[in-house]
Amino acid sequence: GNNSDNLKRILITEPPLNPHRNKRKMLEILFESMDFESVNIANQSLLVLYARGLLTGMVVDCGEGVTQVVPVYEGYVAPHLIRRHGVVGKTITKYLSKLLTQTSSKMTQGDHLDTVVR
Repeated sequence: GNNSDNLKRILITEPPLNPHRNKRKMLEILFESMDFESVNIANQSLLVLYARGLLTGMVVDCGEGVTQVVPVYEGYVAPHLIRRHGVVGKTITKYLSKLLTQTSSKMTQGDHLDTVVR
């Protein structure tokens, strides 16, 4: 076998605007504590577009705590154009749950949350 077949390699995804100190700490742990020999860090927004066969597009990433709009042009993210918004997943979930509660008296609050999350 090829010697490179035995290398411990890993692909890590990172969110847009991930602070450099977080990246440094992650690399320190991966190289020093976990003995990885090769680490590739990829931007999540780029991977979303690549999965669709695209190099240019606008990625809207709505997470539990932050929503980010990430423009990508020909495979490059322009960090100065990324926008963060306060309308987030948990806010949307609460709002949809409230709407279901108002429109249906037969479901319990837990049932609403389960329906919204699905």
